[in-house]
Amino acid sequence: MNDGVKGFLVEHPRRVFLNLPNLIVMVADPEYILAMKFLSARIDATDGTDIVFLIKALKITAIEEVFRIIEKYYPRRIIKPVTQFFLEEVFSEGADRSGS
Repeated sequence: MNDGVKGFLVEHPRRVFLNLPNLIVMVADPEYILAMKFLSARIDATDGTDIVFLIKALKITAIEEVFRIIEKYYPRRIIKPVTQFFLEEVFSEGADRSGS
């Protein structure tokens, strides 16, 4: 795990993805991944594409839905302005930054 992400870990829902005798693989809820990606976002890296993918996968249609999800895990006041501007840009473009 990237050291830069550790500061964003909070209690969150997860499910068993794979259960073997000596290995259990847990996966996080997609809403939690969106919230964590959003707060740790390096928009010029792949995080921006990941955020757009998750918005589409979760069928989110409004910025306030994203904030509602983020606020389930983190206080809104810690959202970086640059990340908030990115989100506004995503919705003004119809969440179509993935190139697909």
